[in-house]
Amino acid sequence: MTILKKTAHKRYKVTNRLTDYEEFRHVRALCKDLSSECYRGYIAHINGSIPRNIKSFWSFVNGTLGSHRTSSDSYTLGDHMASTPLTVCDLFADHFSSVYSASNVTVPPYSFDLHTNLSSCVFEVDEVKRKLDLLDPYKGTGPDDIPPLILKRCSDILAPQLTVIFNKFLLEGAFPDRLKSNFVVPIHKSSNIEDVRNYRPVVIQPALGKLFESLVLDRIGFSFRHILTSAQHGFAAGKTNYY
Repeated sequence: MTILKKTAHKRYKVTNRLTDYEEFRHVRALCKDLSSECYRGYIAHINGSIPRNIKSFWSFVNGTLGSHRTSSDSYTLGDHMASTPLTVCDLFADHFSSVYSASNVTVPPYSFDLHTNLSSCVFEVDEVKRKLDLLDPYKGTGPDDIPPLILKRCSDILAPQLTVIFNKFLLEGAFPDRLKSNFVVPIHKSSNIEDVRNYRPVVIQPALGKLFESLVLDRIGFSFRHILTSAQHGFAAGKTNYY
């Protein structure tokens, strides 16, 4: 069932047709139902094993609730230690910025004689509304303080206005700085929670910024697939990213 869902999703990403999206949504719903059924069976198995094997019950409880601390009063990076909110943020920022390096990959030649460009693309109200309806209402707000739930519930009203705004972005070749801002949240991976080297960054972007990026990505993947270099792997369907 999972393979069918991935296949339907890939087909929709390529064609961007409403019929393919409806098929993907149907298969996705079946996957969710099957997942819920499997989870209920697992819970029933745990309940039934309590008299015979109490360890499986406590293993489930510990895995659900967690048995380790999730935060610390102070954090370290090598010989440096921080305990105030500002110094802790600076410590994480120093670590996250240090693990990235400038790419030395040679940029392949590009023919500027091509007439295909983003300025020639035009979004339709229906596709903007479809993206709004797909927003996860349970996601938190980004720096713009606009909850995805509001955008989703008001999609009928907002879609025409956002379509005009997004098309203006494409026509002018500009993207507002306010939609580029984001929150960086450190997520603990393993080992000592006081060592910032044991964390990875997760970026929380403005919902409208992610919405626009998703629309552009669909167009790049479909309208520009014949001019994208074969060396491009990031966000390319069917290719693996290596870091």
